[in-house]
Amino acid sequence: MIRTLAAALFGLAIGCDSLGAEQKLVADRVLRVVRELRDAPPEDKPSRLALLKTLECGSADVCAYKKECVEAYELFVKGHQAMRAVRRSVTDDAGLEDTKRAAELLDSAEKDVKRGAERANKCAELEGKVVRTYQLDK
Repeated sequence: MIRTLAAALFGLAIGCDSLGAEQKLVADRVLRVVRELRDAPPEDKPSRLALLKTLECGSADVCAYKKECVEAYELFVKGHQAMRAVRRSVTDDAGLEDTKRAAELLDSAEKDVKRGAERANKCAELEGKVVRTYQLDK
């Protein structure tokens, strides 16, 4: 009976250990993709963002981290795409109406980039928590 109980507890411990290891791997994968996204030049961010969106997150804390980062970089990407559109319209020698529309678009784009940067700070805070919780490489 004692051996059976000891074997059951050992099995449970191994199961918990492998579950913890699996969660650590998932957290590490999300962390690495977020860092690649953050470090990518603006023109590469949309593809990195798309990859991040496809990742499983596994646990509530990693999912919160992923969600915050996705939302931050969605704003960033949207803002930068709009800024590129404004640059194109200005170089195309647009008329007065297009110039007004471009100014409005630029204002909106700048706000999106600013909000994205603010959200990226929250993303970084959550990254620190995930790194500590799962004892990941900094």
